[in-house]
Amino acid sequence: AGDVQQGLAQLVREFQANTMVPVSISVPERLEDLPLPQGRAIFLTTQEALANVARHARATRVDISLEYAAGRVILTIRDNGRGFDTSNEALRVGHGLANMQARADSLHGTFLIKSSPGGGAMVTLSIPL
Repeated sequence: AGDVQQGLAQLVREFQANTMVPVSISVPERLEDLPLPQGRAIFLTTQEALANVARHARATRVDISLEYAAGRVILTIRDNGRGFDTSNEALRVGHGLANMQARADSLHGTFLIKSSPGGGAMVTLSIPL
């Protein structure tokens, strides 16, 4: 699962090349302990979240962090873009959020999105190891 690290680095490189938006990424040293399904969920959620930022957010900065806490791995992706109203069902569907939620559910994890118009957005995926 050092592949997760390489995968994330690749996503970030492509995103930065396409959008010119700087990304800071912080991942723990021992990411190689990550089981494959969790690694895949993290990769795919990051991919979708970055696609959303590129398409909708008009952000000038993105921060991605992965951390271990209490037997869980937690992915947080934060942008300073224009945000959106998370209670708008159409937006939730259009932003692939249902996919992210389903992925979290399938691994007994949680998926949260916090955003408000003008307030950027934060996506958090937390999955048990």
